[in-house]
Amino acid sequence: ESGARGLYASLFFTALAATGLVAAFIGDDYSLRYVAMHSSANVETFYKFCALWSGDGGELLLASLMLAAAGSAAAWRGLRRDADRARAALMVATLGLVLTAVLAATAFKANPFALVARAPGDGRGLDPMLRHPLMAVQPPLMLLGAACAAVPLAMAASALMRRRLDGVLLAE
Repeated sequence: ESGARGLYASLFFTALAATGLVAAFIGDDYSLRYVAMHSSANVETFYKFCALWSGDGGELLLASLMLAAAGSAAAWRGLRRDADRARAALMVATLGLVLTAVLAATAFKANPFALVARAPGDGRGLDPMLRHPLMAVQPPLMLLGAACAAVPLAMAASALMRRRLDGVLLAE
């Protein structure tokens, strides 16, 4: 249960961070290096929202948000449905470990909240390739698929660790 609560808390705080970054894009806050590198004043509001995943830091933040959402849903459902509590706990721990790795990469390798020494008057703008409406949808769908794929992988890993694979794991 405590691992599941950790996943729920990580979902809340990751959503809060993503909301803050989107607010920085919409508010043209060029004191953030990521916003200055991936947006400008002449970018439409829809594409400012899409600029969230236009670079490594934002894409990792979005991936961690989707992984936290998928992990929280799996933890909520798995802890209530799986009769083998140890297997469910291992699944939650595995998802938490994967989420921790993605969050660590976001925070330490590609931090989207890094500040610039002197804020520019305008940003560099959005990558022209991301100005196509389908490219606005493709990265989030791809990251959602990867996050959802982590759940059955964590279930399989927990079943292998417990050396117990039965019908409950595969049901519904």
